[in-house]
Amino acid sequence: MYKRSELIFTSEDGAKFKVSTAPLETMISFRQLKRGSHESGGVLLGRYIKGSSDVVVDLVTTPKKNDSST
Repeated sequence: MYKRSELIFTSEDGAKFKVSTAPLETMISFRQLKRGSHESGGVLLGRYIKGSSDVVVDLVTTPKKNDSST
């Protein structure tokens, strides 16, 4: 099985927004695969890196049993 790496976006001013491997895997597992299928998601939890404008996402929550998507 292919393991996805982290995802990093860089703004024009050089600030980075990084999604670490584990939360990225979780997000990918809930993505919309076909037109008309529902997407599910949660909350991104992370941190600002001291002394920079960088942000790292360390954890994402997942949909709960009673959540609904349309």
